[in-house]
Amino acid sequence: METIIIFFVLIFTVAFMLLCLCFFLWLSLSKKYKEKIEKKFYNKLIRVCEKELIYIEYYNNVYDLSKIKEISPSLKNKGNLACGRYIYYVKPEYDTPLNRINHKLPKIQLLKNNNVWTLAHELGHHFCIKKNDFTEKGADKYIKILARRHLDIFDRIILGIEIFIYSR
Repeated sequence: METIIIFFVLIFTVAFMLLCLCFFLWLSLSKKYKEKIEKKFYNKLIRVCEKELIYIEYYNNVYDLSKIKEISPSLKNKGNLACGRYIYYVKPEYDTPLNRINHKLPKIQLLKNNNVWTLAHELGHHFCIKKNDFTEKGADKYIKILARRHLDIFDRIILGIEIFIYSR
């Protein structure tokens, strides 16, 4: 009798876990729900920027943001195009608190139609530079830390693929 009860409990547990897995897969495929979570994450990252006193500037296109004057850049300049930039200093001889205020530093420059992952990457630069890590890889890895701090476990499961891709 005990063996039958244990067997049914085990079957029920496995069935429940499969049902939960199907539910999470369905939610993760639901584009509208993902967009809602990404918007929530974006708003939380904006609040982090406000708390850290980081200015945000928006640009219409990559040419304006990258300070390239040509409409169609040559192949040589394509490597300089960016969807976002983090600027944290002025030349050392001009680095004073007043100059930082005048130049609105540190600041993140983004495209108007940016996504949350660009903001998270640039914010990753801010926190990595505080730890003397000036690499792109460090900023990418910080996306996972930001997600862990500002999203609950359910939201992290739904955005798991994106978090994995952008935080390589």
